[in-house]
Amino acid sequence: VDQETEVLFMQPSNGSGRTQVCTPTRMLLIADVAAAAEIAKAYLDAAPGAVLVESVGSLDAALKRIANSAFDLIMVDLNLPDSKGLETLDRLTQATDRLIVVLTIEDSPQLREAAIARGAFDVLKKDRLDRTCLDKIVRLAAIQANTFRSLRESEARFRSFALLGSDWYFEQDDELRFTRFDGTIPEKYGDIFKSFLGKRLWEIGHACDGGWDHVQRLQEALLPFRDLVHYRVRRDGTRQYFSDSADPVFADTGQFTGYRGVGRDVTVQKLAEERVQHRATHDSLTGLPNRDMFSALLEQALHSAKRYERKLAVLFIDLDGFKAVNDVLGHEAGDGLLQKMAA
Repeated sequence: VDQETEVLFMQPSNGSGRTQVCTPTRMLLIADVAAAAEIAKAYLDAAPGAVLVESVGSLDAALKRIANSAFDLIMVDLNLPDSKGLETLDRLTQATDRLIVVLTIEDSPQLREAAIARGAFDVLKKDRLDRTCLDKIVRLAAIQANTFRSLRESEARFRSFALLGSDWYFEQDDELRFTRFDGTIPEKYGDIFKSFLGKRLWEIGHACDGGWDHVQRLQEALLPFRDLVHYRVRRDGTRQYFSDSADPVFADTGQFTGYRGVGRDVTVQKLAEERVQHRATHDSLTGLPNRDMFSALLEQALHSAKRYERKLAVLFIDLDGFKAVNDVLGHEAGDGLLQKMAA
């Protein structure tokens, strides 16, 4: 308790003489001290459950408390020392998505309509506060708080489950821009992933085999995508590969809200695949195309020469006396000679 903030806490008895244990409904009163004390007393007399009531006397103090603590219900007098009228409500609705109830001494239908249009849940006259209306509003605030709490827990479980087989979890907004990354890899490469925020997948500076057009069409059509591989070129010239999968997310109304997905660093797998592919098409000693690869390249060159009416020459190189090198100096020397010739 200080000069600016007053906190009152109550946990009603369940009739057995024992105090009920439950998550308290947190309530912030923004009004002059005398009015706040009256409202707090009126509510606590009718409290349906555990309640934590905190009061502040200015909008600035309220915004600081909202930024540092989660409230379930906010009751505000629009005429404060540092803010007057509906501007007070505008600044509050920008700072929180919880229930806001306006307290006033005016009996004005116009004020009520304007306040509700700007995000207030209800407008109450200070001199008409009673047990019934306070009880209803606080119960609604508790229901909303439980809903938000369940949603946060569900999202946390979803992210945990998604990360089990992945390196990171990501979200995109309804304009396909990255808004969030979670996981050990984003923590390790924080600056890289922070640079992705606010950008679309094809705007992050990575390359994608075949280009980004197909992915862009999929996302603009609000379709899911799976195992999308893209890469960035490191400073040393090597590549780091990523694989992403994501699904579109829709609100209950059917409105598209963005994408949720998971990603993995697949650099090790991609390099292994490239090595296997290279071995299948190149000579292991010299690194030159092997017989199958040479045949495919020659066929392609012949087709191109015929199509564009160009001449084509094939140069055949024979090494005289190579068998003697192997016989006299050994196969290691022979291999070295072949590598020099290939280079």
